[in-house]
Amino acid sequence: MDYIVVLVVGFFIGLVYGSGKKYVKNKSANYYCENRNNDSQKANGKVEKYERDNKVYRNSRWEGKDEIFWGMMNSQICLERKRGPYLCTGPENEYLSKLTDWFGDICYINCQVSLGQLVDFKAKNNEQFTEEERRRFFSIYAPMAMDYVLVYKKTKRIVCVIELNDGSHNKEDRIERDRKVAELLKRCDISFLPVSIDKMDIKPDIWKDRGNRE
Repeated sequence: MDYIVVLVVGFFIGLVYGSGKKYVKNKSANYYCENRNNDSQKANGKVEKYERDNKVYRNSRWEGKDEIFWGMMNSQICLERKRGPYLCTGPENEYLSKLTDWFGDICYINCQVSLGQLVDFKAKNNEQFTEEERRRFFSIYAPMAMDYVLVYKKTKRIVCVIELNDGSHNKEDRIERDRKVAELLKRCDISFLPVSIDKMDIKPDIWKDRGNRE
């Protein structure tokens, strides 16, 4: 009988102790979960504040141009001169001196002129293309810079465009770029003279298209 009483008392003690342990465990787990959620919310808040204060343009395609420009400027984007104090590369400056000696008395020689200043297409004449297509087409050629654009002083007309081709023009992407340039200028009736860097000492015939003199 005493043995049974001891078992019963032990059972109830174990039940109470087990329930209390479970309760403490759950309480600790709840406390842990609650703290973890609070920490997560605080962390998310800090991330959101950081992203607000330091906006990263991961999808710049969908941002406005002004927003991209001033956002990056205000974030202290690092900028530097492309060629130091010079507009042209060493070989380009050397050939510029030669062009000046040959044609400087009759022509203005402009360097690094973008195709966007030479080639244009009116929307009214290209209605078969969407506005998006026209913008994308323009963005392809507009940044391309021509090494030299010669302008006749007497009439202010464009005489020709000259490109000085070094070894980089033998690369596949440069070959494709030069094909685009040649076709664009041809369709705009602008004389185009590619000059190989190993022929810099040969005076080019800039008057191939005699109409440019008039």
